[in-house]
Amino acid sequence: GGDGGAWEGASHLEAGAVTYADIAEARDWAGFGDSADDAELAAILLAVDRTIDDYCGQRFTATTPVSARTFVADTLWVVRLGPSVIGDTTGLIVKTDDNGDGTFETTWTATDYVSLPLGGVGADGSTGWPIRELRADRSAGKYWPQHYDRPGVQITALWGWAAVPASVTLAARMMTIAWHQRRATVAGQGGFQTFFESVVRDDPTVRDLLDPFRRRPKAAIA
Repeated sequence: GGDGGAWEGASHLEAGAVTYADIAEARDWAGFGDSADDAELAAILLAVDRTIDDYCGQRFTATTPVSARTFVADTLWVVRLGPSVIGDTTGLIVKTDDNGDGTFETTWTATDYVSLPLGGVGADGSTGWPIRELRADRSAGKYWPQHYDRPGVQITALWGWAAVPASVTLAARMMTIAWHQRRATVAGQGGFQTFFESVVRDDPTVRDLLDPFRRRPKAAIA
């Protein structure tokens, strides 16, 4: 254990906050036998999370309850959700504004579109990936409306990942261990964020774990 002092950022880890690794796991990885360093570890976990989020361009947690977001279709047949993803289809509703009047009057059925990735199989070959793209069923004559001055698609969903991917948790673990190995230097300088950014930049294994999850920037309009 350390001196147990206050660490910047620790206060932001509120009760019930979700990080990619919990305090008990981090305590075990760092070899701490008690909770004396928990405030420091909380700040570390937040810095690790933020670094991973910034590198990947998305957050690997779920939001509740369901909420509506609007999108401009990329093409007549494709809506990419950008950094938004849908990890749980409970309560999923897809509507379109067909005439551009700002009212989403048409509700699509699940057979009107195809969700990608197919079968939830992601770029790393594993299952459990969330929906990141909807494709209209052209064979059924379906297409996404496109308007110059307003979004044409409204999606109500449980946004985010249903579970943190194992590769992300492993990367968080490796970054936490890297901090522990350099603890005296990092603790003295307080340069958490800069340090973790350098870990991602300089460690090819961490990058290999995170690269399949990097997203191109595109956000929901609301």
